[in-house]
Amino acid sequence: HYVIYKGRLTEDVRKSLVSLGRLMGGGIGVMMLLYLWKLLSSVFIGGGDAYTAAVALIKGPLALNFWLGEMILAVAVPLLLIVTAKGNVGRLALSGFIYMIGLFFTRYDFIVAGQLPPMRGGFYGAGVVTDFAGMNFYSPSAMEWLVYLFGFGVFFLLYFSAEKFFNLETKHH
Repeated sequence: HYVIYKGRLTEDVRKSLVSLGRLMGGGIGVMMLLYLWKLLSSVFIGGGDAYTAAVALIKGPLALNFWLGEMILAVAVPLLLIVTAKGNVGRLALSGFIYMIGLFFTRYDFIVAGQLPPMRGGFYGAGVVTDFAGMNFYSPSAMEWLVYLFGFGVFFLLYFSAEKFFNLETKHH
């Protein structure tokens, strides 16, 4: 709404967005607890590949993505902006945008961290390469990135088509 209406919001829409901002802050708080649960259970209970993947996130090859992307962009900065917003819808919109960038890192790390611990030894000539800790090297291929971008393209096409061709204005009851 903030982008579509270019910041000029009616009072009822502004109240709704402030309420949604509070809800997003609560969701980020729950997400912090789930992060803590995931890491503690992987490090202390999981063992094996779960431990290897958690260590890859905390201090391994994905540490920069984890600390900068997940912890700072998906948790700390949006939560700080929400707490200090005091009804400022522009600040809430900025926190939502930064949160979406951070969520990209959470999904990326989730997929890549799961690919790092080898499930079995690679076949001869398959090109499976491991590092000194025994973890695979993995990064998404060009086709995987194109599928990701295609998803964004379809989303924006459908959203802006709906904005243009459908009457999405609500009537007061």
